[in-house]
Amino acid sequence: MVAYIAERDAAVTAGVDALIAFSAKYGHRPSNRDVAMITLHKLRTAIPSLPLPVRLASHEWLSQHGFESWGFDP
Repeated sequence: MVAYIAERDAAVTAGVDALIAFSAKYGHRPSNRDVAMITLHKLRTAIPSLPLPVRLASHEWLSQHGFESWGFDP
């Protein structure tokens, strides 16, 4: 589980292409790149081990695009 979490965090930090590749490795393919981008930002807000500036930036991105964060309230 530790290795999976480290791999997930690396993919989420690296960006949307890394998240798409990570997801495909585990049998999930987002329906399109826009969905992957939204998922990326939602994941960034939901993972407490990520740096706060990363989480805040994703929270702002989601807000600007009309979406809510996953369990993150700055």
